[in-house]
Amino acid sequence: MKLYQHLGLETEKKNGAAKIMSETLTKFKGQDQFYGRFKKYTPDDANGEPLPDERKEMVGTVNERLAWTAKFVTEMIDHMAAKDKANQKAVSDLKIGETIIKDLPATLLLAMEKKMREIRSYYDAAPTLDMSIQWANDPLNKDKFINGPIYQYRTAKVTTGVEISKGNEKFAPVFEKVEQTVKVGTYETKNTSGALHPEQKAKYLAKIDQLILTVKAARMAANSVEIEKVEIGKVIFDFIHQ
Repeated sequence: MKLYQHLGLETEKKNGAAKIMSETLTKFKGQDQFYGRFKKYTPDDANGEPLPDERKEMVGTVNERLAWTAKFVTEMIDHMAAKDKANQKAVSDLKIGETIIKDLPATLLLAMEKKMREIRSYYDAAPTLDMSIQWANDPLNKDKFINGPIYQYRTAKVTTGVEISKGNEKFAPVFEKVEQTVKVGTYETKNTSGALHPEQKAKYLAKIDQLILTVKAARMAANSVEIEKVEIGKVIFDFIHQ
């Protein structure tokens, strides 16, 4: 049997043993089924009233129940021991084109597979640049982008008097109020961003996805080690009962 096949039975073995141990504990607390009784009545007078016998059968002995429980617990212990012994040999290299890490244990590869998915989640959430804006690399910091300067004029409404009729000796000049929009200042805007370029984020995610697949493949390869039969449960119970 391969290690990965052996692992598939682990929950069944553990749950089965836990159920039997729990049942045994309940039976031992009750105790009554481990006691039997036979009660016979004999009248003193030959003509006295006969009464039926009282009988309570003993269901089993404590040692019989211990032996029954030990069978399941032994299977569980042996199963766990075989797994852990196989895990000592269950190693695989992490390869992406070439070997980048050698001899990683299967247990570590399993944990790494989960962690790589967690790592991917925060890379996937990383902010990216708004590509509707024209960004340029900051020459002073390779991780920053700059946009601008962008100039915008500030204007204001100004009311002035415009002479529409010149005055003379008889009439004063006539003025009319005219509202004009005039430039009163300039805004200079420079934008900076430390977000990722979408292309860079895509490359990061692609490499993480490649690692996840590689770690999974390495784990499966490590878990293909053959299981050796291990029998230590019997030794434990033999010692208890000797």
